[in-house]
Amino acid sequence: MPLLLLEEEHEKSNKIKMKEDILVILGNPPYNNKSKNRDEKILKLLDKYKEGLNEKKINLDDDYIKFIRFAQWKLLEQNKDVLSQKSGILGFITNNSFIWGRTHRKMRESLYKSFDEIYILNLHGSKTDPKEDKNIFDIQVGVCISIFIKYPFEVDKKRVFYYSTFENEIYSKEDKLKFLGSNIYKDLKWKELEIKEPYYWFIDKDLSSEVTCSKK
Repeated sequence: MPLLLLEEEHEKSNKIKMKEDILVILGNPPYNNKSKNRDEKILKLLDKYKEGLNEKKINLDDDYIKFIRFAQWKLLEQNKDVLSQKSGILGFITNNSFIWGRTHRKMRESLYKSFDEIYILNLHGSKTDPKEDKNIFDIQVGVCISIFIKYPFEVDKKRVFYYSTFENEIYSKEDKLKFLGSNIYKDLKWKELEIKEPYYWFIDKDLSSEVTCSKK
């Protein structure tokens, strides 16, 4: 594509991202912990996920995390007036590290407090998972599908639901793809998580003891 057309497409894209109302954002952002995106605006937005963290190494500069934070800002902060009348939805397939990572706790807290319902479909597939558990993308990091919903009315309770392919004995790449192609999220037997401070785990497992041990 000629350089001029690329510049025009870039300008149109920025106009949509920064100025127009968007109520549904879907994506499969890149997973790259050595992100080259050093845009001042997104780095400032990421401060929300880093508040109060005391770790020496904070693994929150991955591109997929920047994508989630931008989408959260775009939907909830820039479209605040529109959301008083209509629902907003974010849907991503990403690295699943943010649902259980210790340094991602402020990210989870922010998402939990921002949205009314969250659905986490953990597809696993990490190189550290059991050998029989395969990745749908043939990569070494586990993945998950996340759906974040904001309603135009106040809810009595914020809710987080979790489904694990591994716990439901869906292991191979072929079986996972078949499972995804033959189900919709409302039909799954979701388990509602009890979200607790300070870690706000988005996984059906209490990792607090592992965190404590890692600090010794």
